Amino acid sequence: MSHLSGGNTKKRLIALLLFISCTISALILVYSEDTQSNELQTFAQADSLIVHTLQNFNVNRNQIRVRSIEVDSTLTRKKFTVDVPPRFSKTLLHAELNRTFHPLSVRTPARISLPEEHMVIQFVHMGTVIRTLSLQTDEDLVLERDIASIIVAFEETPSPSMIESVIRFGEPIPIALRVSNSEEVRERIQNINQDYPYICYWIEPTKSADESRNTLPPLSLLEHVPQNTPILNFRNVSFLSSKTAKPITKTASEKNITFIDVNDALVLDSNLGETFFKQELDKFAARARQQEHPVAIVMADDESLEWVREKLATFKKSGLYLIHPPQINF
Repeated sequence: MSHLSGGNTKKRLIALLLFISCTISALILVYSEDTQSNELQTFAQADSLIVHTLQNFNVNRNQIRVRSIEVDSTLTRKKFTVDVPPRFSKTLLHAELNRTFHPLSVRTPARISLPEEHMVIQFVHMGTVIRTLSLQTDEDLVLERDIASIIVAFEETPSPSMIESVIRFGEPIPIALRVSNSEEVRERIQNINQDYPYICYWIEPTKSADESRNTLPPLSLLEHVPQNTPILNFRNVSFLSSKTAKPITKTASEKNITFIDVNDALVLDSNLGETFFKQELDKFAARARQQEHPVAIVMADDESLEWVREKLATFKKSGLYLIHPPQINF
């Protein structure tokens, strides 16, 4: 009986070892397949990725010249020469190329020649330089910038961490404090960090964004706004020159208050959902490419700011340039 029991134990042990062996083999197979699929497949794939990345940085095809260099009987290396305007961010392009090619086991070492500030990037695969990219500054080229403005709006007094989230953008993005009565104005002034250089007020007697587009900021609220502070203006700019607006503009002049023109601004809220929110941002960037200087008001929360951050990284590669929104003085 003990002999029989010992035989069963050996069978179980063998079965367990076989199971472990099969599991390890399967994991190795999956890992090797993943690794293989992440390798650079062809040199043509590298060419396509280089051109695609350049186009994402607003580089036209007529700025790209390609020459084939025969290294030996087994390798023909392509050299891409690209003319770029002054102030074009070669380091940002290099970082993006590295991010694209690193998962394909392609290194992208670079060197810069001074004083011309030309950059040569090599694409090294399995110890061999397969492609080179030469970025040369052309003083005759003009850096095309697509101008746009973003305002981040808060329904309540923003926490220090939320303000820090806006600061991390590293862009001139105003914080708009939405208020509907004098008590809220006083509360915002008391609690907001006035050291942030881009603070403005969204003054309205109601909480409806649509209604605020057709309502003048109440004079009683305007009088409580700090001096030298911008406020959002949803009315047509020409309306501010009318007799109806005269009491408002008079007070604004006395307190050196400026009006930020947001009559045609796009208002974005995370309640739109990520897909639609980002689609609207794409339309926003498209308007900038048409030189319309669009303005977007983003209702702030963790999701909306993260979505803006993700899209802004892409937009900046293609030449989007954020500036402070246009203002009117009286």
